[in-house]
Amino acid sequence: MADKKTSELTELTSADAATDLLPVVDTSADETKKIRFSNLPLSDLAERFAYPYTTDFHGAVEQTRNITAPLIYNQYYGDDTTLTSIYIGSNVPSIGLSAFIRCDALTDVTIANGITSIGQNAFRLCSAIQSINIPDSVTSIGLGALQNCNALNSLTIPSSVTSIGDNAFRNCVNLATINCNVDFSIINGLDNVFTNTQSPLTINAPSGLGWTAGSGQTIGGNINVTVNII
Repeated sequence: MADKKTSELTELTSADAATDLLPVVDTSADETKKIRFSNLPLSDLAERFAYPYTTDFHGAVEQTRNITAPLIYNQYYGDDTTLTSIYIGSNVPSIGLSAFIRCDALTDVTIANGITSIGQNAFRLCSAIQSINIPDSVTSIGLGALQNCNALNSLTIPSSVTSIGDNAFRNCVNLATINCNVDFSIINGLDNVFTNTQSPLTINAPSGLGWTAGSGQTIGGNINVTVNII
């Protein structure tokens, strides 16, 4: 990016974080200074989803660890009935088989961008989960991954997901809204992915992905699905 006056800057279309500089007005000194792109502070949201380490809470007790292997059952958390909240850091490559099964005090799950899959039964029977994000790095959600997450009422499935196992959201009895950014073909043919979710279940999907707008549809085992094209 060539040097420009501040008044000449209209839109930045490309930048080299290592070499390019951005003008920053220092009002205390009434002058303009330069800051390298690589030194720009991350937003709170970006930091939240980029932190590499895993932090869990058992009530008021906080623990941070550098977990670099896939999470699997009984390695750290499966059947941990005192785990209440967790941030799964970006150093974790994937959430594996039954990694958090029956963690029935767990209410909040934040998954860092970089994790590629949520495995079979990963959060099954985590009946207290109220909030969980699926980052854009996830490509697969396994069989029964969030089955029986009874307290979950909404969910966003990103466009990066190319595979969803049957029963993934079965018996999420309070799940009422899904922002579904995947092609209908990924859901079509799954007999029980939405069985025993809310009736009606509302699915918001972008145009061009094969979804048909309308109410009273049978999709994934739920016979009362309303699809909105957004």
